[in-house]
Formats: sequence, structure tokens, C-alpha cells
Amino acid sequence: YIFYNGSLEEKYGVYDLIKAFNELNREDLKLVITGYHNFEESKFSSAIMGNPNIIHLGMLDADKILSLENGALMNVNPCPYTEDFDRYLIPVNMLDYLASNTITVSVKNNKLQKYFDEDCIWVNSSDEEDLVNGMKKALEMKREEKNKITKKAVMDMNKTYSMPVVNKKIILFLKQFLKQKD
Repeated sequence: YIFYNGSLEEKYGVYDLIKAFNELNREDLKLVITGYHNFEESKFSSAIMGNPNIIHLGMLDADKILSLENGALMNVNPCPYTEDFDRYLIPVNMLDYLASNTITVSVKNNKLQKYFDEDCIWVNSSDEEDLVNGMKKALEMKREEKNKITKKAVMDMNKTYSMPVVNKKIILFLKQFLKQKD
């Protein structure tokens, strides 16, 4: 299965992912979606209706999501590139995806590409064609190539966002505001 976790609002690309998955036209694959929507429930239901290979599991706890990420053929981040998203948004699901030992397909994100340029399959946009091409590339990769990329992604994630690394940065930040005793 191909996995997506996140907001089901149109602006985050889930509908583009659904269209791209349908375009793959692969009866042997499923698209598993977890996440939430604040509105548009009927629109989302209509988008997945008629395709028994698209499964929406709703909101799940973190352990179940991590298990699904680790067991997928690929994790996909279809969040479209916009200057505002690129400037203000780091898709948190991408951090989980990159740490999951599963190949990731993602729309470009300059902040993340700065640290993880070779750690996933980057596509230029959330357009159906770009997502289809990215997913096909992931499906066609040999296991050794996937393992090399995912191993590097996990290592880079641990160097950049592991708890000890983040804790050190927080401590240094807080020390700026604390008075030092003589």
C-alpha cells in the first residue's frame, strides 16, 4: 500500500494524491489514508467513492500511524509548493516519513530539501502527472536502491531532528535568557 497521513483539506494536496493514485491504475495497490478534516467530509467521501483500493482509516494514534508508515511501499507528501507553505510550513508528517525506513515521495520543499535532498523522491508539484511519476519511480526502484536512500534518510533525520539534538538546541536557546551565577 501507499500511505498518506495528514490533513484532508484540499489545500494540502490529498485530492491530487487521490487523482494520481487512480491514474496509476494498479489493482494490486491500495492507498491508505489517515487523517482529519475540519470540513468537506462529503467532498472527501465523494473523491474516494468508487475505488475500493482507497481506504480511509480516520484519525489514529501515533503508534498505529508509525506502524503504517513503516509497513508501506512508500509514504507520500502531496502538499503543494507555494511560497507561503515553503516559508512557514514544515510538513511534520515528512519528518516521520523520513525516519520510517520507507521510501518517501514528496512535493519539493526548500527547507527540507536543504537537509534531505537525497533522502527521498522529490517531485516539482502536486500535479497529478508529477505525483504519478514520483510514485512510479518509487515502485520501479530496486530494493537495494530504496534501502540506500532510506538508510541515509534515517541517519540524516537523527543528525538533524533527534531528541538529543533538539534538546541541545533548546538548552542553548534558553541559556541566552537565564542569568549566569558567578
